Amino acid sequence: MMELLTDFCAVYIIFIRTGILLRKFAYSIVNPLFFLEEKKIVTNTKNAQIVSDAICQKISQESLYDIYYAFLSDKNGKEMAILDYVRMGFRVGKAIRCHLTDRRVKIVLDLCERTVRERHRMLGLLRFQRKKNVLYARIEPDCDILPLIHSHFQKRISSEYWVIHDTKRNKAVIYDKKVCRMVEVSKDEIIEDKKDDYFEVLWKIYHKKMAISERRNLKLQMAHMPKKYWKNLTEMQEKSVDNLKNFL
Repeated sequence: MMELLTDFCAVYIIFIRTGILLRKFAYSIVNPLFFLEEKKIVTNTKNAQIVSDAICQKISQESLYDIYYAFLSDKNGKEMAILDYVRMGFRVGKAIRCHLTDRRVKIVLDLCERTVRERHRMLGLLRFQRKKNVLYARIEPDCDILPLIHSHFQKRISSEYWVIHDTKRNKAVIYDKKVCRMVEVSKDEIIEDKKDDYFEVLWKIYHKKMAISERRNLKLQMAHMPKKYWKNLTEMQEKSVDNLKNFL
């Protein structure tokens, strides 16, 4: 990811030019800090690769994954949290994961866990709709999990054309039965079809008929399936499912 590469370039410069505190402005809004020298970081894949290799060698491959997942959490301040973690890791090495009570380690691992949890949840909550000859799914996750979930669906529905669209970040993964491509896609570029198709109606009927009204527990349901995801779930749409004969 270009943003993470930029962060690694910042780490590269920091360890070459010590004493200069760098803040990343390109991808987040922060308040200007007085008495600090600001420097704009230009992405350099070679420098980023040097930092990535150094993290694997001096800390661990596992820590590199922790950093990647923490970055995808999309929480404010993640860049400086990662920088603090890397600087500590270069000092203590592989033992960094033993320092679970250290604030620098805890913040990164908490961000990592936030991303892992939402990725796992989205694998079960993502719903495809058929739009002509393409399967289309809309998501609005808190974390930037699109790079983490597309391989799951590539293995399971490799015989279909499909799109997973992150409308919150205006990007999508497009699969053409061969490879996945990450592209920028705005909401206006997606043609909305307000009419349910046959399989959507069948799924809604199944969901309705299988529900046991006496055992309905909204509190438990929202604990496993948070309400913020409902608007993109086929079975939770407020449309009638009784008119199946129109599809037969």
